[in-house]
Parts: sequence; C-alpha cells; structure tokens
Amino acid sequence: MNLKIILPLLIVVVAVGAGYGYMQFQGSTEIDLDVVRIGVDVPYPPYEFRDDNGELTGFEIDLGNATCRRLNIQCEWVVTPWDGIIDGLLAGNYDTIMSSMSINSERKVRVDFSDPYYSTPSVLFTHSASGISSDSKNALQERRIGVIANTIQHEYLMETYGDVASIRTYETNEEVNTALRSQEVDAVFHDYPHWESEFMIGGNFPILGKARQLGEGVGMAFRPEDDNLRRLFNQGLDSVKSDGTYNRIRKDYLFFDVMVD
Repeated sequence: MNLKIILPLLIVVVAVGAGYGYMQFQGSTEIDLDVVRIGVDVPYPPYEFRDDNGELTGFEIDLGNATCRRLNIQCEWVVTPWDGIIDGLLAGNYDTIMSSMSINSERKVRVDFSDPYYSTPSVLFTHSASGISSDSKNALQERRIGVIANTIQHEYLMETYGDVASIRTYETNEEVNTALRSQEVDAVFHDYPHWESEFMIGGNFPILGKARQLGEGVGMAFRPEDDNLRRLFNQGLDSVKSDGTYNRIRKDYLFFDVMVD
C-alpha cells in the first residue's frame, strides 16, 4: 500500500460508477493506492459468510465492497480468526479490520476506529428444554452461558452474571451454536441478528428479557499511523450512507435499521 500525502487542503474526486456520477471528498490527505486489505473473521452471518459457491458475502462484505468502489479502490478480504485479529492488523497482515468489531476503550489503546457504521442490540437466549424463563440473576444461578471470547458480550456477561453463572467462552460462532443446540450450555449471549438468522425459526430458542444496547457501536479498526486511511474510509462510508446505498445493502440481510448517523 502506497500512501501519498498532499497538504494543506485538496478535493479528491472519485469516479463512483454509473448512476452516481462523481463524488467530491473534502480533506487534507490524498491516498494513492489500488488495494486495501481488510481483515475479517468468517463465518459470522449475516455480516460475513460464504455463499453456496464459496464466495464471501454478507452485510459487511457488501458494505465494504461498496465503500471501496466509491473510493475507486479494490477491497481484498483477508480471512483471519477473531482471536488475534488486532495482532494481525498491527503486524501488517492487512490494512484495516471490518468484522463487527465493537468500539471500546480497551481496543482504543491499540487501534484507531472509524466512525461507527452500525449498532445492533445483543440478546440472551436459551433452548426450550432449559426451563429458564427470566434473565434475572436468580434464574441464571449456576447456569452455563456461552459467548464468543474477547467480545463486548463476553465483557458484559462477566460484569453482570460472572458471580452467579458459569461463563463459557468459544472461539467461533459454530462452536457457540453447537454448544446451545447440544445443550452443553443453557443460554447464549449474542447479537440479535445472529439469533434471528440462526435460531428464530421454530420458536425453540426464546429470548430472555430485553435486548441490550452495548458499547459505542461497530467501527473499522486501523493502525494509529494510518489516520489518513481511516479518514478516507469515514468519507466513503458517509457517502454510501447518504445516498441510500447503505440501506439497500442492509435490507438484503437485516430486517431492522442498524445505521449509526
């Protein structure tokens, strides 16, 4: 990735394809590059997963590709495990992360974030045979709750139920799904769209209590020294939000509004 910085103020004019004409981005930095490598953990439906042909798809994949087209650059998706995804960014394995990463103070110590581009509620849900009907601490006393390790949901569970329940962590969505379906755990704490896409049909996995809105939303993560790249993607994301592209993509995968203005 080659970066070309031009100061003080310029207009970056980007061709964005038929039907959109040209977008003018105001800024103090021009980035001269052809490809941006984006780290992503797969699968995590409906945000990123492989279709029947093995091609990457999902809400964030489509949104990232649309943003790159708007900026006249090519996205190259680098599939990497969630555990260590920030280490991979800092090691230079990719240029940014776009993988449902919640913005929080702990991660801000290591990386810089774009403006948040979506925010979804998290839900605690169970299997019908568990006998659990409430999200109270009494109802979850000595129960086993599954969650993806090192996520904002994991942090919330430890703070809220860690003194009464057994919090079991997993590395992948498939492991969490299998743990709940096999009744290895009594409940799972996850994003609402994950419950919607994986567990809603059939009514055998009821939600406990109300949805929780956690953190500051989801953003793209960048190395601190790549602030010009971060600002450019902020401009690209703003553009696809403002002209309706964002919502057209969102409706392909999600039934409710998740956009952060």
